[in-house]
Amino acid sequence: MDSPDSLKRILQRERAARKAAEEIMEAKSLELYQKHQELIQLNESLEEKICERTAEIEAFSRELVRAKDKAEAADRAKSDFLSNMSHEIRTPLNAIVGLTELILRDSADPQAREFARSIKFSADNLLVIINEVLDFSKIEAGKLTFESVPFRLSEVLESLMQTYRVKAEEKSLELRALIHPDTPDFLQGDPVKLGQVLINLLGNAIKFTHQGFVRLHVQARAREADRCRLRICVEDSGIGIPQDRLDAIFESFSQASTSTARMYGGTGLGLTITRRIIELQGGAMEVESRIGEGSRFTFELPCLLAAPESLPLAAPKQEPGQLGHLRVLLVEDIPMNQMLMRQVLRRKQIQADIASNGLEALDFLAANDYDVVLMDLHMPVMDGREATRIIRDPGSPVRRHDVPIIALTADAFQDTRSEVEALGMNDFLTKPLNMDELYAKLHLLAEGLQT
Repeated sequence: MDSPDSLKRILQRERAARKAAEEIMEAKSLELYQKHQELIQLNESLEEKICERTAEIEAFSRELVRAKDKAEAADRAKSDFLSNMSHEIRTPLNAIVGLTELILRDSADPQAREFARSIKFSADNLLVIINEVLDFSKIEAGKLTFESVPFRLSEVLESLMQTYRVKAEEKSLELRALIHPDTPDFLQGDPVKLGQVLINLLGNAIKFTHQGFVRLHVQARAREADRCRLRICVEDSGIGIPQDRLDAIFESFSQASTSTARMYGGTGLGLTITRRIIELQGGAMEVESRIGEGSRFTFELPCLLAAPESLPLAAPKQEPGQLGHLRVLLVEDIPMNQMLMRQVLRRKQIQADIASNGLEALDFLAANDYDVVLMDLHMPVMDGREATRIIRDPGSPVRRHDVPIIALTADAFQDTRSEVEALGMNDFLTKPLNMDELYAKLHLLAEGLQT
């Protein structure tokens, strides 16, 4: 049995241990309390920071939306401006080109024809500049589109050679197209864009070559069952390009030198557009040149092969005077263009009625049956778009709601083409007007009436 002193010592140790435990528990409790308070403060701080960050993100998002709206508004304003400028410039050009073409076709006076050729050459150059500016804006906006249609490569190349043969002969240059025998003739792609690329390269080659040759080399590489890579080279013996300027010639608004710009003119956009057209189709371009020795522009394009039977049949040539039975309504507000179109249609013995705006056109259509309406888009009082909507409305008073409508517009944007199709127009012609293209469309309409 323990003695009283021993029991006392044990009790003291227990009390000391309990006190120490209580002190430890109190310290831990205080520590936990402090940590809890710190967590509360940290949570409150985090909530404040989250709220601040959320507010910043929301403000940034609103700023992004405003910036996006401003960018879209600026893009629309730019598109509207370019569309308006295209219309304003192409409208007088339509009369200049059209009347010049009539003189070339109908005049027997050699001097008048020579003057007309000079006028047409200048007008064509102006049209090239306009098209380059428009194409550049489309590329910048990411709106350049490509067709995929069957075509004959030989037809594209022959048309180009015919176009530049006279210019080459004027400078006593040898102009040749060298096509490798294994090159496929029937392809699927965008022949217009291919022609645009070659027009720029051949035009530059002839412009900057004063003696010697300009040659076009064409061959197919990596040919498979249904595709190939078309390799095309345009080489010349012209003035050449300095080595330190080879990259710069592809920059926007840039030419080999300021003296080149002064001497030869041009916008400095042609090669920029050419290379982008090639790259956007999955191709690539390279250039080799030496001062005084000429230049070689080479590019490759992926192409699909087409079956000969997939190409549309060429429309048979029609002689003037076979369309006199067509009843045509021309809707055009510019007196000069009215006069031009009257002369163009008279060459096919067509006597057209003329309305100066969409409202007048509706009156004509309510009183008469027509086989086709040639509809300008930009007009006062009522434009061609609104007039077309009313014509296609079954409740409107016109006699034929399904009358074929061909849009005539100086606006060359793809968006306009899509818009007129959505409105219910049947076809689309761009000013300056191609007379043969108009005649071809009218002949197709006439054939449809006879069947």
